[in-house]
Amino acid sequence: AKALYVRTVLAILKRINTLLRGKSQQSFSPQPGADPRQQGNHVIHVVDLFGFEANEVNSMEQLCVNWVSEVLQQHFVHSLFTSTTLECREEGVEPLTESEVYDCTPCIELVGRQQEGLIHMMNQETLSPRVTSEDIRIRMRDSFGSSSCFVPSVGSSSAFAIRHYCGQVTYDLYSLLNANADTIADDIIATFSSKECKFGFVVHLFASELHNDIHRDGSPKGQMCRITPSSLQKASHSESPSTFVQDFQSGISEVLATLKPSKPLFVRCMKSNETQTPGHFDRVTVSHQIQQLLVFETLDLIQGEYIHSSTCGEFVCRYRMLAPNALNRLRGRPREIAEVWGCGCVLVPE
Repeated sequence: AKALYVRTVLAILKRINTLLRGKSQQSFSPQPGADPRQQGNHVIHVVDLFGFEANEVNSMEQLCVNWVSEVLQQHFVHSLFTSTTLECREEGVEPLTESEVYDCTPCIELVGRQQEGLIHMMNQETLSPRVTSEDIRIRMRDSFGSSSCFVPSVGSSSAFAIRHYCGQVTYDLYSLLNANADTIADDIIATFSSKECKFGFVVHLFASELHNDIHRDGSPKGQMCRITPSSLQKASHSESPSTFVQDFQSGISEVLATLKPSKPLFVRCMKSNETQTPGHFDRVTVSHQIQQLLVFETLDLIQGEYIHSSTCGEFVCRYRMLAPNALNRLRGRPREIAEVWGCGCVLVPE
């Protein structure tokens, strides 16, 4: 049931994206003589995140949501606070305010660090069934015990905790490993072959597995397949199995690669109460979110910092009408010198 649901949703999303991509290519097709480097400047990306989850029992879904929340929170801090401070120092200008904000890097590194983080360890343990649960707990304590964001399990318990920027969350190790495997037996997939199943859409959902992992006569090979189709495995043409969290981490890397060169606008949403009761405003819940989302620090930054910043070339291009004669005399000069002197001409006209 889970495999059918996941693959149906992915198939619908793929079809929608295909249709939207076709329309966007028609709408923003480059004009004759247009600069191809400007083709991507008319695209708007919207990243919608559920938020932060801390339930009584937390598994893979909560770990993924909370880790992404950490990553995007750090992106927000860097885009708004860190970059502003560094830009002022590079320009030789003292920042009017320096807000101390929570650094999410230790938690991000704990979970997603290459070859050393929790995700890497989960992948190794998922693909190595000979390792016992006790070995995993000992390895986690040895690897992450020095991290300020990691709280190890006590005794034989499978629970461990991570200190996120929004609070401490306890996860169940067994649930994480089981969800990370994300596997389904190929004898179940064999029932969806064209010989056994007359519903063509379901056959389409498992087309790759039916072509590569099932015998030609429709009989299974006795191996495990992924519930969620692995785009990572297809892209690398690898025969070795991948895990759910590997695909998830790869997707997050693609999102960050898109966000970093963009000009972000942030919309911070808050819950009025924890019970989702309409018309009820809980002061404690809202106050906690205001602190965690850095609302006051953001307002201080906006009120006290140099919000508008542009390069010398952009500034001169926008305000050249204030000193046209002086700027005309700078023609023929090297571009860098002309832009810097041009700023002076605009700011202090003759």
